[in-house]
Amino acid sequence: MAKPKDSSGPEFVRLFAPMLDTLRDLGNSGRPKEVSAKIAERLNVPATELDRVNKNGLSRFDNQVAWARFYLAHDGLIDTSRRGVWTLTEAGRQTRLDHQSALILSQRVQRKLKDAGTVTDITSLHPRVSWGDVQSRRSRNISRHKHF
Repeated sequence: MAKPKDSSGPEFVRLFAPMLDTLRDLGNSGRPKEVSAKIAERLNVPATELDRVNKNGLSRFDNQVAWARFYLAHDGLIDTSRRGVWTLTEAGRQTRLDHQSALILSQRVQRKLKDAGTVTDITSLHPRVSWGDVQSRRSRNISRHKHF
C-alpha cells in the first residue's frame, strides 16, 4: 500500500477511519477477512497492491489492516474479545477520524504501550515487523513469565 504523499506517520494509520466506517457499514461488527476486503474495496486498492507480501509471505495489506485493528482496539474503539470478530464499541460508533486525529490516536496508543512496559520500543515493531512476528514475541514473553 503506497503511502499517500500528503500523509505522515505509519501507513496503517490511514486505515483507521476506513476501518471504523467499514465496521459501521457492516452493522458495527465483522470478521477480519470481510473487513479487510471491504476496506480494500472502499479505498480502491489495486490488485497489485493486494498481492504484495511481507517477508513472511503474508499479505502486506492484511498486515496493515491488522495493525490498524490493534491500535483501534487499544484505544477502546474496537472490541476484539470475541475470537474472529471485530466489533465497534460505543466510542468507536461515535468516533470520526481525520488523518491528524488518527496520528494523535496512534501516538497515544504508542505511549500507553510503552508506559505499560508492553513494548520497550514500539517504533521497532512497524513497518518492518509483521503482525505474526508480534504475536510470536507476545507468546515468547508470556511463556517467559510463567511460574510453575
